[in-house]
Amino acid sequence: MQMPTTETIKTLTTIITPLLTLIIIPLVKKIASIKKTFFSLPTEKKIEAIDYILTYSSSENPLKKLKHEIKMGDFKLHSNINLSIKIIRFYADDYFNNIGLAKTLLLAKGIYIYRDDKIKIRKATLLVPLIFAALSVFMLYSSVILFNSKDGITSNLISAYVLLSCGLAYLFFTLLFLHSFSTIIWNKRKFNKFSSKIKDDNIIPISHSSNS
Repeated sequence: MQMPTTETIKTLTTIITPLLTLIIIPLVKKIASIKKTFFSLPTEKKIEAIDYILTYSSSENPLKKLKHEIKMGDFKLHSNINLSIKIIRFYADDYFNNIGLAKTLLLAKGIYIYRDDKIKIRKATLLVPLIFAALSVFMLYSSVILFNSKDGITSNLISAYVLLSCGLAYLFFTLLFLHSFSTIIWNKRKFNKFSSKIKDDNIIPISHSSNS
């Protein structure tokens, strides 16, 4: 198998550099911004959130639905209000042991679906860490080749550092995803058992009034 040349790697770097700017950096910023959950909000904000979800009335009005989505996002909760309440109650039931899963369910909403009082893993999402891991290995390996190259030292070092940064970023996302995935896998049975004991019609009042 022919090893990639430094020129080939540098050419790939010109493609990867925009990728770092357009994808990786925004993702890092997004993760930094969404790392907060309901549980990290100030006490006053938590009380406001609880008051809102306990007095919430469902509506088919598009504007009210949008308002609800905005409010739940501001409270760092899941848009499904019944699931959000169950997550909070699950945390309150044993905050020391349940805080990890409770936070993960609010941070990694795309990994699972909530149906019939149960959370179920989206198996297709496993493709994400596999792709990120493959990209990470390739970039880190390529950066090593460039660091060890003796021709065009300056340009090689620049390309190597770009690839190293990208490789470490993809590795970080891979580990972050796998941590969230494993947390849900190991604890979902416990949450589902807890969730099944709490029926939706006993959680919040549901209004069937006409739309305005």
